[in-house]
Amino acid sequence: MIDLRQISAKSLILILVLWLGTAVLLFQLGPYAELRAAAGDAGLPEEAAGYSLPELEASLEALGEDGRETYRGFQGLDLINAVLTAVFFSLCLRFCFQRLFSPGNPAQWLALLPAVVGAAEVVENLALLSLAGSFPTLPESLANLASLATRIKLGVSAVVLPGTLVALLATALKAIARRR
Repeated sequence: MIDLRQISAKSLILILVLWLGTAVLLFQLGPYAELRAAAGDAGLPEEAAGYSLPELEASLEALGEDGRETYRGFQGLDLINAVLTAVFFSLCLRFCFQRLFSPGNPAQWLALLPAVVGAAEVVENLALLSLAGSFPTLPESLANLASLATRIKLGVSAVVLPGTLVALLATALKAIARRR
């Protein structure tokens, strides 16, 4: 059991292996490359920093009927990846912040930012799964929700990823300094 009050390096590595294993299965060994190729110039919606209804229609049209069915399956599996990604980065930041800041320091709350990314990706995945299933009739409000979720996911990720690297580096430097 992982104690969220004090994250160990061992627990963090376990979650990292689980997350990376899932990502490799989904993106390297799974249908992702095939879906990207089928989408062609239209691209996959989750890779764009927001998209309009016509752009979404073009992307889903480019996939074809079989591709849309594969895409729906991919979106369902990507829900697992979204949760694991959010858990890993939240725990990673928590691990670092416990070592960098005193208990109760408001900076500790920043460890929840990956949960915002994860929640946005879950909304995005569920919306895209539904939209791919309802093609060619795409509810504009659902398309707008998917696009907004994608923007939030990508925008907050742009802070979380480099922020996590900086936190890991600071944690390592502090550990090295302590040993001297």
